[in-house]
Amino acid sequence: MLETFRLEAAECGGSSPRTFFVLYEAAGIVKQALEVLINEELTPLGLELVEFKVGGSKGRPVLDVRVDRLDLQKVQVGDCERASRAIEARLDTQPDLLNSRYVLEVSSPGMERPLRDERDWRRFVGRRASV
Repeated sequence: MLETFRLEAAECGGSSPRTFFVLYEAAGIVKQALEVLINEELTPLGLELVEFKVGGSKGRPVLDVRVDRLDLQKVQVGDCERASRAIEARLDTQPDLLNSRYVLEVSSPGMERPLRDERDWRRFVGRRASV
């Protein structure tokens, strides 16, 4: 998604009107839409989104998805596989969101899992942590 802005010279400290065109990609809006889509696919699988990052390049974005199980059990390879297939199938129906050449990486949060909210802290009560 690209947008164009027109700035008057007075807004830029000048005296005569000039037009400047600034193009930018609305990455925040796309990331938000992707996050909603991913959550919609994970919930029926009994999974939740823990962390989501978009990296790579514009021509080949990398989606890094970290999932956890809603039943508080350990994430298994099969969980990641089911999540990956569900997300990929949905992304393939939404060509306006991403370039068709994307990389999807689905994994568990692992040992470096960030504890962000009260529910995370309660889940790991009694376990050793580095602060």
